[in-house]
Amino acid sequence: MTRQRGFILITSLVFLVIMTLLGVSMFGNSSVEMRMAGNIKAKVEARALAESGIHHAETLLLDTNVNPLAQKASGGCSGSLSVPTICVDPSALLVISTQNSSGATAYRTELAAYYADPDIPNLAISATPGTPNSTYAAPEFYIRLLGASPDGAGQLYQITALGYGGTPEAVSVLQANFEVTSGVINHGGV
Repeated sequence: MTRQRGFILITSLVFLVIMTLLGVSMFGNSSVEMRMAGNIKAKVEARALAESGIHHAETLLLDTNVNPLAQKASGGCSGSLSVPTICVDPSALLVISTQNSSGATAYRTELAAYYADPDIPNLAISATPGTPNSTYAAPEFYIRLLGASPDGAGQLYQITALGYGGTPEAVSVLQANFEVTSGVINHGGV
């Protein structure tokens, strides 16, 4: 009977070690899941801000009868623009590569010319990554004139918008083609 008491002690210690290892691994998994959730949140925020940039540019294009946008010829659009501008430059995106201290190459996307949209209400901007309830930078957009629409009823524009999440790594780039027509168009309806 005395040998059985030692067996129970060893069995309970092995069981305790197994339970401790399970608890530690579950804690590690939960921290990975929290980081994943944070990354997904930043990505969704970046996309929402890029979409808001597209919508704001579309609104500005529709409002050109009241407030015409500045227009710059090829080579005239670069860097940060102080006012929304229609550009004729062929390329809206720049992919910039940098090397960090360990020699790894990192890539980031920037707009060749952009207007940072300050008109979004209740948007907190913080250049410190990870600041709660804020975005890394204001959404940016680039409006490019493509020319007359195929039906000749208006002008075609390509809008490229860039939105940031809470960090500079959470970036979403969206493009939309937008047609602005003037007057009334008969689409053959009643």
